Amino acid sequence: MREGRAKRRCPTVAKECAQYEYEPFAWWLTRERIGQDLRERYAVAQELPPHLLALLKELDAVEGNPS
Repeated sequence: MREGRAKRRCPTVAKECAQYEYEPFAWWLTRERIGQDLRERYAVAQELPPHLLALLKELDAVEGNPS
């Protein structure tokens, strides 16, 4: 009798597929919520730190962008 109950609890293929279709949307919602919470807690920087500006200039030079 216990074996029959265990078999009913096992997920079916349709349920597994539905879970995988839902997961990308759930991750998107999670990322949006994290971003919202971070924006509420921390101010958005108006300028990049000097070391990041230097890195961007190096990347522009490598790609051939004259800036």
